[in-house]
Amino acid sequence: MKKLIKFSFLLVAVTAIVFASCQHEESEITQSPTALSKDSELTTKLARIAMNNTEIDNFIDNTSAFSIKLPFGVIANGQQVTVNTIADYQTVKDIFNASATDVDSSQLLFPVTLLYSDYSERIVHNQGEFDARIDDPIDPDPINCLTLQYPVTISVYDYNLQSSHVVTLHSGLEMLGFLTTLTSAQVFQINYPVYGLDQNNVSVAINSNAALQNAINGAINNCNCENPEILTSDLILYMPFGNELVDLTGNSMPTISGNYHYVTDRSGNANGAFSFDDGADSGLNSIQTYQVPVGNLMQNDNFTLSLWYNRQVPAPISGQVEQLINSQAIILMLGNNMENGNMGPWLLGGGDGVIDPSWATANLQDEMNVWHHIAITYNGTQHLISLYRDGILRAAYVNTSPFPATIIGMSFGNKYKGYLDDVRGYKRALTQAEIQQLHELPGDNNHCMH
Repeated sequence: MKKLIKFSFLLVAVTAIVFASCQHEESEITQSPTALSKDSELTTKLARIAMNNTEIDNFIDNTSAFSIKLPFGVIANGQQVTVNTIADYQTVKDIFNASATDVDSSQLLFPVTLLYSDYSERIVHNQGEFDARIDDPIDPDPINCLTLQYPVTISVYDYNLQSSHVVTLHSGLEMLGFLTTLTSAQVFQINYPVYGLDQNNVSVAINSNAALQNAINGAINNCNCENPEILTSDLILYMPFGNELVDLTGNSMPTISGNYHYVTDRSGNANGAFSFDDGADSGLNSIQTYQVPVGNLMQNDNFTLSLWYNRQVPAPISGQVEQLINSQAIILMLGNNMENGNMGPWLLGGGDGVIDPSWATANLQDEMNVWHHIAITYNGTQHLISLYRDGILRAAYVNTSPFPATIIGMSFGNKYKGYLDDVRGYKRALTQAEIQQLHELPGDNNHCMH
């Protein structure tokens, strides 16, 4: 009888201890100011950090809508590579970087599995199915510049069940699954410290909700890029003039002489375009000079130059020309006393030249305050130079003289008084459909590439 009493007492005592422990843990979680619910701002941001980084293989698939699930095969510049791990991405990058004079290309070996930001998957069996998915929406946007290091432990309390437990999460997939299945009756607390990798792959110790919030906000401000990355394949020069003079590709260091300021662009973005304030009449030149990437702007004997311009003064006097582009290979001018006073776009290159005939036909000689898109393409196989205005092919000719072996630099806006915007250069000849796509793009104030 004494043994039974002792055992009963022991059972009651243990139960009391466990109950008291659970009550203590419940009190710690529910009364803690750091407790988070499914609707907390930090919970939403934590979920965005946990999402699959769909930008990690953009240099292969050219889209942020999804990434390609490992492993997969790809033909990079004619070389077949099996990408088994993230480290194998560098093999593909090394192939692309092996030459500065080729046109980088990648061809996926189907079937492949598309992996979306929420880790959902879709198998595609051919290029057509793949192309149909490249514009799939991304909602919400992942935050890719801060990566948590796992495992991470989290304490959870459920009001309905009046119970608490601890979960250990081993990956972004598990973290996102945990956060998206939280109920309104649950609160949780992160067991700090946790560690993250910033955009420079530097480990960061995080010891509180406030520190985590600051780290996430820093990632959003420093790395989250809203550039939709349209037509960035083989882009080697990109200057959108978002209140700054910079080539976002990093291939050149632009400089400026003369007077200038920033103006509203064609889409109404404040300080989204560049104004040259000196012109031919002043005797001053407003010049943007670029040192082209190693090799040649005309890498592989194919290239495209694209820009928007808006003339702010009447056409110059006879014999004077405004040079929108000036280089050893191509000169694009406005104003020409050799073509009956036609002041439209006039292109010289490869020993020949052509003028936009529709300019005079439309009686646009003295037009001002109107934005126009100009694109020049060169197809080295056909030796064909094409001049597009406002998305339409206006003139083309076969050049009779070879281009120089190298191009030292390039200037924009020499003796030109007016606005300039969205200067782009590609190491390939864009198609007519792509030129039309560039023409239809709205103006922007981009400060990043991806």
